[in-house]
Amino acid sequence: MRKHPEVTEKTRRRFIDSFWQALKKNGLNKITVSLITKEAGYNRGTFYEYFKDIPDLLEQIEDGLMEDLSNKMNDIFDRGLPFNLQTFSQECASILLEFDDTLFYLLSEHGDPSFSYRFKNKFINEITNHFDFGEKDCYKNYIIAYCYSALTGLRLYWYENGKELSFEEVVKITQGLIATGLFGFIGQDYVI
Repeated sequence: MRKHPEVTEKTRRRFIDSFWQALKKNGLNKITVSLITKEAGYNRGTFYEYFKDIPDLLEQIEDGLMEDLSNKMNDIFDRGLPFNLQTFSQECASILLEFDDTLFYLLSEHGDPSFSYRFKNKFINEITNHFDFGEKDCYKNYIIAYCYSALTGLRLYWYENGKELSFEEVVKITQGLIATGLFGFIGQDYVI
């Protein structure tokens, strides 16, 4: 007997949600199939209908997250460039906020180190395809890598510190740093 797609997706989703609950309580290295199946209310056999093992479950979560983020970024770019900095950074920040707990847990010290590497490369490739730097095109990947590090670093710091600033304040800091650099943001001149 075949299962209905809605039931299949609901069961799969319960395993994923249970994985997140177990991850937050126990950390990645202490998650077991038993922990997930107990939390989800299913047996081990049902788990193995959907996933080979814990790494497969994690990889499916990561792949789905990267695909969702990529689609949302492409939606922004498909509306056309150039954007003003404020609109562009608010839209990008709101996308990251939508995946906040999932994304930043995976990028944190508690997450999967290989995800951080894959996510960075995916982000850089997505952005690279949409920007033309003209005569400075040879620096494009470096510039985008810098922006990626700054953006994710600020968000990760915000996340790890209990979101002590408002989302709007973090977006404002990000915009200021991107637009003027560190010394411009703090009001000091710097000459190269």
